[in-house]
Amino acid sequence: MPRTSRLRDRLLGVVAASTLGTSLLLAPSPGHADESASPTPAPSAEVGDATRLAAKAYPGVQLISTTYTATVSVRVPVINQVAVNALAQRLAIQAANGGMDFTEEAVTEEIVDALVKSPNTYFVAGAQQVSRRRSLTGVGTGWVITPDGYLVTAAHVVDTSDAQLRQEFASSALNRLGRQFVRGLQNSGTQLTPDQVSRLTDAVLGWLAAHMSVGRLDVSVSADLALGFDGLGKDQRAVEAEVVDVGKPYPGSDVALLKIDGQDNLPTIPLGDNDDVSPGSTVHVVGFPAASTFSPGLSRDSQVQPTVTQGPVTAVKSMDNGMPVFQTQAPASPGNSGGPVLTDGGEAIGVLVASAVGNDGVAAQGQNFVIPASEVLDMLGRNGVTPAESDTTTTYDQAIDAFYDHHYKDAVPLLERVETLYPAHPFAQKFISDSKAAIDEGLDESPVEEESGGPSALLLGLGAAALLLLLGGGAGAWLLVRRRSARPAPAGQFPTPAFPAGPPPVPGPVPAPMSAGPPPMTSATPAPPTPRPEAVWDPERGWHLPDAGTGPAPAPAPTPGSTTP
Repeated sequence: MPRTSRLRDRLLGVVAASTLGTSLLLAPSPGHADESASPTPAPSAEVGDATRLAAKAYPGVQLISTTYTATVSVRVPVINQVAVNALAQRLAIQAANGGMDFTEEAVTEEIVDALVKSPNTYFVAGAQQVSRRRSLTGVGTGWVITPDGYLVTAAHVVDTSDAQLRQEFASSALNRLGRQFVRGLQNSGTQLTPDQVSRLTDAVLGWLAAHMSVGRLDVSVSADLALGFDGLGKDQRAVEAEVVDVGKPYPGSDVALLKIDGQDNLPTIPLGDNDDVSPGSTVHVVGFPAASTFSPGLSRDSQVQPTVTQGPVTAVKSMDNGMPVFQTQAPASPGNSGGPVLTDGGEAIGVLVASAVGNDGVAAQGQNFVIPASEVLDMLGRNGVTPAESDTTTTYDQAIDAFYDHHYKDAVPLLERVETLYPAHPFAQKFISDSKAAIDEGLDESPVEEESGGPSALLLGLGAAALLLLLGGGAGAWLLVRRRSARPAPAGQFPTPAFPAGPPPVPGPVPAPMSAGPPPMTSATPAPPTPRPEAVWDPERGWHLPDAGTGPAPAPAPTPGSTTP
């Protein structure tokens, strides 16, 4: 037999054995399971504004899950015998003429190279079909905009393009088939290098994706609401969400409006004004980056808590349609999409939607894009939705400020009211526990409010000696006392007035030149002398001498214990 024929037969044997092994491995197995892809510092510590912002933002930010379920079908590839014969003939001639080494390694590389460059040439769809029911779950971030359950997220979180869905289903449902194909080549006795395995797998997946069909597509969207359980920590409950309105994925107006029913007093995120955003402004990105949210080993409680990052706005740009877009260095990654971008004051001025991607397909760090809040407002307006802050959030924010001001006694009743307004609040119980612990440790610094005791006495710490000032008129007396190193009276306790209402029983002697008015009486004070005949009592002026030549006749001096009519 000529050398060329022997080479061709050997090559055909290698290819045929590889293809046979692959076809057997691709045969569907009877029955299979669907596969689915699936905070408080120490009470005594001083914290910055960013810590308060994070604590206030956590309750209103929720994980959004979108599940796509479909039947994926593909015909098992078979060898295109005509094309393989032509390949074997070409390689045999090339080897005979000295154009290639006639070694197993060289022959294998030529075969792999031909398959990778043109898989559609060497494989065709066979009669055998594999069908699998598969589910894909994508996650993103959303935030509550009204107490009754309207949420904002990114459009692409809930509305993936057909092209991307096909790619994801191919990766999920067909990846196993692609790996089996390559293993079939190896099981036939063909030795493949790691690089050849990788190249062949990619080529086979491309062929399968191009020839598969996706049918019976079902889409469900849910908001995974964070919940708190007394003594049991936090968890999430998936609540079905209706997609009320959805824009176009980035670079379009990448915003979506969702609604979950049966809600009342949900924690909310306030919507701000993006007109004041400028390069250099600090913003905070809140969300659920998948890599860290679902990191192996993290507790379920930890998965409920969003992540907060911050960074400057590096540019304010615009799209072809004139829509402004903010660029920020605040770190973000897949899973953050749809999350709120907050000002230092905690107001949402936009929605995080995208990252810049290099030619290598890798996201560029520190180049993330934000759709402005004005786009959110436009969508809300089209659907008759008015953003509003819930009573839960108003009360909770007050409690957070009290907690971080070390006013723990003030924080506890506010947090307890939060749990009354929204019993499943995921963070209130932890703050209540920490507040009570701080109170027990004597760390509370809540201000003590002095109760008003009516027209009785005011204690003024003015230093120097005591000053008694008696104001007549029958309505009561105000006692103003100046004391050296005076200490405030305990709340609800006031000094007792020196005299009852009305004029004093008798006028005292003229005091030393300190100030007008009689000196305070003590239990050892003897009975006062009879007043001078010309002294007159007047409610406005007290005891005084009448003006010369005017006024009524002197009134008789009142006796002790009597009042002036």
